[in-house]
Amino acid sequence: MKYSTLSYLHNLLIRDITVRRSALELTKSAYNKKVDEADGMSNRKEAEKHVAASKAHYDAAREDLCRAEQAFADFNEHDFR
Repeated sequence: MKYSTLSYLHNLLIRDITVRRSALELTKSAYNKKVDEADGMSNRKEAEKHVAASKAHYDAAREDLCRAEQAFADFNEHDFR
């Protein structure tokens, strides 16, 4: 592979991590908002359902970020000189 191709892939991985971090922050914010809304609900069972979907999105975003960071670490392990 050419150095320019490797450099391009490296930059793509960095941007991917940046986007996934932003997505994680957004889903965390949405999750916290859902928790606050659920605190004001009188029906506890409905409140748990209200929060569960948001927590699932947050967990998925966290896993996606971890996978992206691992892919970046794996890519950087190779010596492409």
